[in-house]
Amino acid sequence: METNTLEKLGLTKNEVKVYLYLLELGSVSAGNLIKKLGMHRAAVYDLIDMLTEKGLVSYIIKANRRYFQAEDPSRLLEYIDIKKQNLIEEENELKNIIPL
Repeated sequence: METNTLEKLGLTKNEVKVYLYLLELGSVSAGNLIKKLGMHRAAVYDLIDMLTEKGLVSYIIKANRRYFQAEDPSRLLEYIDIKKQNLIEEENELKNIIPL
């Protein structure tokens, strides 16, 4: 998957990096992801949280530990639909406050 395309969708470079690693690794603990990425622990958790809010990452619990996984890439189409809907709502709000 091309990183430029994901960045055009509104993901940061680091979000793209995390998402692609999770796609590659499958279900992985945060510790293993942190080692693979070579990033600070807090930064990785923040990125996981942001991707989770966007619906692109989820987790399962095994033996009282969270294992994170990327959602199927088809989920990116749903993410685009949500962004489109939000943009339409913002446009309508703007039209309501700007005199025509």
